[in-house]
Amino acid sequence: MALRIPFRVQLTKAQPCVAAGALLARRALSTTSHKAAVTNPDPTDDSPSAALVAEHAPYMVATYARPPPVFVKGEGSWIWDIENRKYLDFTAGIAVNALGHCDPEITKLAADQAATLVHASNLYYNPWTGALSKLLVEKTRAAGAMHDADAVFICNSGSEANEAAIKFARKTGKQIDPSGNKTDVVSFHNAFHGRTMGSLSATHNPKYQQPFAPMLPGFRAGTLNDIDAIDALAASPSPPMPS
Repeated sequence: MALRIPFRVQLTKAQPCVAAGALLARRALSTTSHKAAVTNPDPTDDSPSAALVAEHAPYMVATYARPPPVFVKGEGSWIWDIENRKYLDFTAGIAVNALGHCDPEITKLAADQAATLVHASNLYYNPWTGALSKLLVEKTRAAGAMHDADAVFICNSGSEANEAAIKFARKTGKQIDPSGNKTDVVSFHNAFHGRTMGSLSATHNPKYQQPFAPMLPGFRAGTLNDIDAIDALAASPSPPMPS
């Protein structure tokens, strides 16, 4: 029987913390009893969470639907909402908080840096960006990854990283073939590369693309692990672009 880890597990004072293995076993035994014993209902319409969301929502652009809890603090793997309900965080801030919330050492380093220099932009050199780049290259090579990669492009998000990768690929393609025939980008169906227009054009999933169509030209969709089809797709000439 397949087991699914829930998005979040919420605990109250009457519900002590239990180990992950015990949670999985409890779910396997009875979904109903699991919900009754571990997961509490979302905040109600008359809760402080709902009131705060209603107050702020008119001033915020709606991007996608969010669950009702309003989180205000965290520690390690745990986060608390505005009503002081405790949750086990399985998302880690979409991998941003991989080392946990409010780690004392990270908190001190961030405070020390903020007291020294907050931002100088990439228009100028600073000691830290170069040191980080050197460390990333050395550790990556030591792990046997990324082949002969020898430099780092520092950016702010996955979307920005993919936009940069598209630009690097286009520039390299023009250096290899100055005629401009090597410009198309092949990515896979159902992948997700970001929400900016370039990365979205490489995200061949109607759910994400349709609201913002038409996509940018020069992006082709392939099927993961179908090597022959990908080779054929890459070898075929680019379709003519509409004027």
